[in-house]
Amino acid sequence: MIRLCKRALLFALVLSLLALTACSDTVKPIKGDKSDLYIVANVFGEPVYLEEVEYLVFNYKLEMEAKYGEGIWDNAEGAEKYGAELREKVEGAISRNPAFISLCRDNGIDVESKDAGKYVEDYIDNFAKEIGGKDEYKEQLAENGLTDHHLRYLISLEYLQESLRQKLCADGVIDDSDETARGVIESDEFIRTLHVYISNDEGDDIEENRKKAEKAVKLLDEGESIVTVIGRYSEDFYMTTTDGYYFTRGEYEKGYEDVAFSLAENEHSGVVEGENGFFVIMRLPKDSKYIEKNFDLLKDRYLFVAFENLIENKAAQAEIAYTEYGRTVDFVSLG
Repeated sequence: MIRLCKRALLFALVLSLLALTACSDTVKPIKGDKSDLYIVANVFGEPVYLEEVEYLVFNYKLEMEAKYGEGIWDNAEGAEKYGAELREKVEGAISRNPAFISLCRDNGIDVESKDAGKYVEDYIDNFAKEIGGKDEYKEQLAENGLTDHHLRYLISLEYLQESLRQKLCADGVIDDSDETARGVIESDEFIRTLHVYISNDEGDDIEENRKKAEKAVKLLDEGESIVTVIGRYSEDFYMTTTDGYYFTRGEYEKGYEDVAFSLAENEHSGVVEGENGFFVIMRLPKDSKYIEKNFDLLKDRYLFVAFENLIENKAAQAEIAYTEYGRTVDFVSLG
């Protein structure tokens, strides 16, 4: 599946810190880092540093350029037209990591454990060696929008996820029994789809791509099989079998899920505009033999979504308290 809402970790270097004089309550030395980093906001008592906002801006700008066209940030008109959407996206994401840290603290997870620190150090050392050394590591950071410090922070969160998930399951906050998982997988909240996907790649004519998707719909309307249409038009190269995708709500982008869950079995959609392309979706009956064979994998996905939902629900309760410095930051100028 083209997984648009669950992004892979990017290696990136933060842009230069703004040359602004900060008040004493807007900067805070980070443990293990000699520099002072600007605090933009506090969420659940956790600081949100400028480097994280820059990382989010960097990636959302790329996402929006893919959707609206290159160069949209190059002039004041584009900044005015798309700035509010960019800010909304960034503010929607700012609370997630503090929400996760808050859940860890609420459940007695040591977020600064020596084991976590060692995991991060080993991860960075191994990664740098794999790509050729420190200079190559710095280049990887520079290409994508993270500081070394922020990357270490994200890796530490990755390490803590399993500890928190195990604790939540042990305490019954997440029901990890096979019986409950099977009930979810066999319910209408877990579905199976196949789809045609036309990707809006750099330089593509978006309307031409839409027309390709419309042709795919027309063929399905005429009775052509979804497998044949996929072979002719689809650019989702992860789909290598006709088993399709089995998933529950919260795994993929919302627009795809909303349409897929609204379909009856063996019904296909019209053209569905995704974040980076067009889908034509068909919902299929679930195969009991496939479920039995792949039960452990499907259960893991149910548990993943249950865990993610807890974090999202916590984040939804957040209040972003901007610092005096944070109120001066223009998101459009970052990234």
